[in-house]
Amino acid sequence: MLTIWHRARSARPGGRSAGPGRERWAVVRLRGEIAAVTADRAGRRLSAALAACPPVLEIDLARVTLLTRDGTQVFFDAVRTAHTGGIPIVISNARPQARATLHTLGLDLVLHYSHDT
Repeated sequence: MLTIWHRARSARPGGRSAGPGRERWAVVRLRGEIAAVTADRAGRRLSAALAACPPVLEIDLARVTLLTRDGTQVFFDAVRTAHTGGIPIVISNARPQARATLHTLGLDLVLHYSHDT
């Protein structure tokens, strides 16, 4: 049984079994604080990446220093758009605070985490 992570990993550049003709998945690296006042920029970046219809969207949170509950609206919007297009979202490098915030709001049910998170 393959999980969404395994399917996403195989589509990733440099991943196993990428196969000929597969498009590269999109990686959006967010940084700093993601709160209500700063979420617009992150939302625009995620929307632009999803507009290209990648096979997988990876959101790298390694440089996110704070993720507030109101800042997570960008993730809800991205999940809604991705679901419509059948695009899985993989979260990578989430610090404990960001991961706890995503978990508290139930986003763990619709987001997938890479093994390095």
